[in-house]
Amino acid sequence: MQSLYIELKSDGDFAQLRYRLPGKLEYETKSLRLAEIEDLYGFADRDFETRLPDLGAIGKRLFLWLDGDGRWLSRVTESARGLVVLAIDTSVSLGVGNELAGLPWEAMQDSKGFLVNRCIVPVRVVGGFGGDNPPPAVSQYRLQTLFMATEPEGVEPRLDFEGEESRILAATQDLPIELRVEESGCLSELTSLWRRFPEDYFHVFHLTGHASIRDNNQPYFITESLTGDRVDATVDDFDRVFQLRYPRLMFLSGCRTGQSSNGGAVPSLAASLVDQGATAVLGWARPVSDTGATQAATELYRSLAQGLTIAEALGLTYQALIRDGVKDWCLLRLYARVEAWGALVLPSGDVVTQPRKEAKFRFLDRQERIRVAGADEFVGRRRYLQRGLRELKSSQNLGIWLHGIGGVGKSTISCRLLDRLGAS
Repeated sequence: MQSLYIELKSDGDFAQLRYRLPGKLEYETKSLRLAEIEDLYGFADRDFETRLPDLGAIGKRLFLWLDGDGRWLSRVTESARGLVVLAIDTSVSLGVGNELAGLPWEAMQDSKGFLVNRCIVPVRVVGGFGGDNPPPAVSQYRLQTLFMATEPEGVEPRLDFEGEESRILAATQDLPIELRVEESGCLSELTSLWRRFPEDYFHVFHLTGHASIRDNNQPYFITESLTGDRVDATVDDFDRVFQLRYPRLMFLSGCRTGQSSNGGAVPSLAASLVDQGATAVLGWARPVSDTGATQAATELYRSLAQGLTIAEALGLTYQALIRDGVKDWCLLRLYARVEAWGALVLPSGDVVTQPRKEAKFRFLDRQERIRVAGADEFVGRRRYLQRGLRELKSSQNLGIWLHGIGGVGKSTISCRLLDRLGAS
């Protein structure tokens, strides 16, 4: 794997470019005229809302602008063998009027086509290239993924998050991957679950739901309260959940989680999480369809479970989305600390089977006669739990009555309600 380090900083009418070629120790510098690409600022919201943009033309313009007369980038891409990471650090120039971070670097193409089709993958680096940043260790265990979906009452459109989960499971059923489900969509419940597991147990945290950016340019993700009400979570809310125990990769599969605002002055939710302590975060730069988001996650986790690097898995994900005609594939963006785009786990042939941790409740009674489903076995009952909690917390009720035929989940619902009420 080779890494090409690129720094961009706006300076009046020009962008100051510093780049370091693979195998070189010294940076080279150039000045590029911003007027040549300024009409591409904000292209995602402008073009995708009204028509399908010509990604080929846009990608060529960006490539030629960065390449310049000296064709330094062409020499790298034409001789590339295997994975090449285009590590683009635009954070050094974040400020009012800087939109360089929001340009569609993923769509760049040369005379041979989109760079990502040859696994030449852009990564948006947060925190700069300096300092001692050794690559994170590769786990010897199977890929451990925590899946959480948020769908509060009254928020539209509705999401098919259970369908997404089942499709990911079906696509990876023969691979060494364990997908555990956080079933509440609530950050306080996520905090409790996260702290029940050892540090570094989960390699990936996947969050599905709706997200957006407020009028004051603050990005947020729509989560749930215990009773299903809407709770808008900011970067500080997520930081309180993980508290310096971030997973190696977070995938915020929600609209605009990878989009900066206020002309680049306010970083995206994904970039802000990396700045807070996460090592690598994926997000979307605009609204995305359920189908595209599910396909991206499925392809990504299939590759990661096989021991490929994050950058390789992302490149293969782009390729799959392009083949299947997902029009906004280039708006899936990876923000990361320098060198944090390596493998999460060893190749599948070298994986050690890791014992599963038992859930807090596996039986409803102390005599362990009434078994209940674990969190990974019990989905589709969120509304029952929320309604039950709402009634139990009401001062007008002494309890609730669950009834139905045997085997439909009454004991498990009872167990989950006791868990959330803090009963023992």
